[in-house]
Amino acid sequence: LGKLNIISVLVKGGSKIFSSFIRENLFDDIKLFVNPKIIGNGLSSINNVGRSKIEKALKLKIANVEKVGDDVLIELVK
Repeated sequence: LGKLNIISVLVKGGSKIFSSFIRENLFDDIKLFVNPKIIGNGLSSINNVGRSKIEKALKLKIANVEKVGDDVLIELVK
């Protein structure tokens, strides 16, 4: 992609795609939308990212929090 002068890629998908990019460290930032609705038996947004202990947790910084309509956009960076 660099040879094509592409410096940014937006990846949208489900928990498998999301978790794969995190596990392989193929991201610079994460834009997470939170909607204030709760339903039972929902799907997990993050699956196995190769870290199961709090000591080895991926530590991100909150770069920005913004209300977008009824949602909240949280921007996380490494």
